[in-house]
Amino acid sequence: MLAQQGYAGLRPKHGAVFVTIDLDGNRITSLPVRAGLSKPAVLALVDELEKLRYIRRLQHSSDRRAKVIRPTRLFVRVLEDAAVAIAEIEQRYRREIGKRKYESLRSALARLAGPTGTDVKRWGTVWQAGRAKAAIPASAGPDIGLLLLLALQVFERDAFKALRGAGYTLDRRRHLAVLNLLAGESTRATDAAERVGISKPAIGKVLDDLQQRGYIQREGDPADRRAKTIALTRRGLELLRDSRNVFTTVERGHLRGLGAAQAKTLRAALLAIADGTPRERPRQRR
Repeated sequence: MLAQQGYAGLRPKHGAVFVTIDLDGNRITSLPVRAGLSKPAVLALVDELEKLRYIRRLQHSSDRRAKVIRPTRLFVRVLEDAAVAIAEIEQRYRREIGKRKYESLRSALARLAGPTGTDVKRWGTVWQAGRAKAAIPASAGPDIGLLLLLALQVFERDAFKALRGAGYTLDRRRHLAVLNLLAGESTRATDAAERVGISKPAIGKVLDDLQQRGYIQREGDPADRRAKTIALTRRGLELLRDSRNVFTTVERGHLRGLGAAQAKTLRAALLAIADGTPRERPRQRR
């Protein structure tokens, strides 16, 4: 929706930064704590948003060693327009899955997201201002989409940590997406980029990382001497097998705190939202 309004380059992952920045700016060192992410992950997001001109990186007025991140007018406008769009989406979700299931979904996601997902006061004043313009009171709590993003980040943090504990050096979602793509058959880099949904320059770096770690191999394409095909190595196949087991274990651990009933409701609600299936209306008695 934001892309249709002309906001270029924005991705869901940028939301973690968008909700942490204040109108008068923040030190870079404060963002990882507020966003619930690692310092390298936040710095990568900051670099991307600075190139897209959504934020500016400035020298701190009283500490030459520190850097301050400040929102541009474009940044503020994005959050104002996003708040209006999000309010419309939330209303649609309520209609599609029903108010009771919607509130259960919000409650479950808030618990999965942890303290970051429920402490609205810790989030940036730019985000708060955007919601105020869309007539969304702070008492309404976090948006479903934001809670889903935060819950996903918590899950990924724990899942990839467990994967590293199992002896695999893998720490990014896009790496795993490429490996899962190659599980079916070998492919070219350009085809992988299109199917995974990342740029051609980005897919090159991902493939370099995976090859360096021994998970994939590049081979000459018999149909085109100029092209290379990508295939999983034996270690790559082992990683995929073990990652599924590790992720399943982590998922069960996260859902255990919800209880069986709420976990079932969470899964059903997410599936309904994902495929746009409206909830079944109760049959009227005759």
